[in-house]
Amino acid sequence: MRLSICIPTFNRSERLRACLSSIDAATFYVSEPIEVLVYDNASEDDTQAVLESWTFHNPMVQFRPLLNPTNLGVVGNIKKLASHSLGDYLLWCTDDDIVLPRGVMHALDVIDRFQPNFAKMGLITYLERSKSAFYYGVATDQINIGGDLEPFAQAFRFSHVLTGCIVSRRSGILEKAAEIENVYPSALWCALGFESTYFCAEPFSVHVEENETFWELDVDVSSAIAKEEHLNRDFQAALNYLTMDVRDKPGVDKLLETMISVGYRLDPSIRRLLTSRSSYVFRLFVIKFKTLSIFKRILSRIRRGI
Repeated sequence: MRLSICIPTFNRSERLRACLSSIDAATFYVSEPIEVLVYDNASEDDTQAVLESWTFHNPMVQFRPLLNPTNLGVVGNIKKLASHSLGDYLLWCTDDDIVLPRGVMHALDVIDRFQPNFAKMGLITYLERSKSAFYYGVATDQINIGGDLEPFAQAFRFSHVLTGCIVSRRSGILEKAAEIENVYPSALWCALGFESTYFCAEPFSVHVEENETFWELDVDVSSAIAKEEHLNRDFQAALNYLTMDVRDKPGVDKLLETMISVGYRLDPSIRRLLTSRSSYVFRLFVIKFKTLSIFKRILSRIRRGI
């Protein structure tokens, strides 16, 4: 089996239902066996009822819902998902996201063309309270085959968002990451996969923010500053796992010294690297008025199963 779509979930039954509906639509024309694996992290709502009643229209899609008897925390659940998946590549999606109709096919195309150790796909981020949306990612594809620092930096920049990450099982990244504690898995996968990373500008899903978020059991993200500090810590810790030959490359020392967060406190030299004209990294295309209205109608139809 070439692909596992992996979804960690906790206490989001209605959002999970919408997520699964979007994946059902996105896999309708898939012509090879794939699996959708959902690991419920001991939810206290009716998540199990949703999973037990769910079926996919495409017989090529094998659906495997699993349950943790106790809450393992976000990272523990992600690692357990990875260990139970069957695919050569793992495509990740969080339980509150809406996969775009061509999202899965674009992911399979990335795998076919590049066979990357790690890939990250762009996202449309929807801010639930602000009722606005923007494109989150790089404006053009970034290909790193053989260890080129700049395209790696573009993928790493957005690797803290689990949704849209693609990881190769054969690369050995998952096994290495399973033994490492206190680093968010997707950023770690990107660092461990340095020699072959890829950023796909085509958006994979609508990623929802400004909603209730479940972090690690022992992590305080009660404020924006606390969340930023936690993200910075994970980025810095992930970069420490770059191999010594990579660390000797020009510019990596600055990459290691700088807090690579989601737009905060960038050293000027790193800012030039990560926001060069050639890549237009972190361009935000704000979607308002008519576009936002269209998105709302699409989201409503997906949730109704139309």
